[in-house]
Amino acid sequence: MSRQPGQLGLDSFRCFPPAQADLEVTSRVPPDPNGVTQGDVVAIYAHRGATLVWALISILKAGAAFVVLDPAYPSARLIECLKVSPPRGWFQMKGAGELLPALEEFVSGLQLPCRLTLPRRSDAEATGFLNEYSIEPTGVEVGPDDLAYVAYTSGSTGIPKGVLGRHGPLTHFQPWLEQTFNLSETDRFSLLSGLAHDPLHRDVFTPLQMGATICIPDPDDIGIPGRLSEWMKEAGITITHLTPAMGQLLTEASVISAQHPVETLRYSFLVGDVLTRRDVARLQRLAPNVTVVNYYGSTETQRAVSYFVIGDPQAEAVRTGRFKEILPLGKGIEDVQLLVLNTSMQLAGIGETGEVYVRSPHLARGYKNDDTLTRERFIANPFGQTADDRLYKTGDLGRYLPDGNVESLGRADLQVKIRGFRVELG
Repeated sequence: MSRQPGQLGLDSFRCFPPAQADLEVTSRVPPDPNGVTQGDVVAIYAHRGATLVWALISILKAGAAFVVLDPAYPSARLIECLKVSPPRGWFQMKGAGELLPALEEFVSGLQLPCRLTLPRRSDAEATGFLNEYSIEPTGVEVGPDDLAYVAYTSGSTGIPKGVLGRHGPLTHFQPWLEQTFNLSETDRFSLLSGLAHDPLHRDVFTPLQMGATICIPDPDDIGIPGRLSEWMKEAGITITHLTPAMGQLLTEASVISAQHPVETLRYSFLVGDVLTRRDVARLQRLAPNVTVVNYYGSTETQRAVSYFVIGDPQAEAVRTGRFKEILPLGKGIEDVQLLVLNTSMQLAGIGETGEVYVRSPHLARGYKNDDTLTRERFIANPFGQTADDRLYKTGDLGRYLPDGNVESLGRADLQVKIRGFRVELG
């Protein structure tokens, strides 16, 4: 659809999954009323593997919402997450290992109607694990505003904040990404995002929706210095999503990395923290054909909402006269605007410091069981005319550059980021 510059188009949503029968994975959620039904939450005690993809798809096919739990987190943190959003179902992946006693005791006390252990892919294929279940569509219908998942961010009281993710944004992002960067079913995506980090959804759903390949490393491929770049070369990775911290891990063993240049890598998308020119230069030395893209977004925006494409850092600095080490947040993707507002809630002028707000019809619902915080962070657009025109108050400071890109200037509050995760010091 055509639109005037600066306007937001409110295009219709496409709901995931677009063709359930073609996915050839079956719902492990019991269809009876005493099991998991539409709108319920199912927790996944996760492991990075193919079975995780099965679990996510089966939960969505049942109309339920997922919560992904990372076994690397302390049991106390996982228990707090489960208290915020009590599940009706529990998927425990075999590769994730056994539950620690405190977590086992808590989960057993939930008296879940559905609790299943999911085998590793090789074991599932050897035993015909999925053969007894139908691959027909479930008949469950979901809309763009239905709950798809719950993700957690740090809370100032020590209790995690549960962000309610909607179905609509899961599919809005992928068509824009595919068209903007000419991605296709021939691409090979790496699955490197943290299990409890919402970019994991992008690593899974983006390649699935375009028919591309998901490549999953073994734990040793990530943990051994220099091995990650070797694995990416062997797997023929063409697209990777990273945090800056993961990018530094990928390139830190420079001598080893130089022996394994990843020539197949076309795009590296980074999100979760500030991106520096040094980070980009190291990635480009490792992958000589890569284009690096800086994303900006948060758990509350559900997807990356702005982007900045980086070519040769030095050539670009000469062209623009900008030699700053930290790279801009960029401009909004389709149907998104980054608004920098001053203390009077008016648009800041070029170079004027203000707080960054995200205007988009694809924001999360809000926070689980916290209407006060939801009203505080998800506000009506002061320049809008309709009730559903919302802004998300990011808490990030920024300013407009002369070319329309937004530059990051740190936080307006006391939050800090550690390895891409927002942490409230309180």
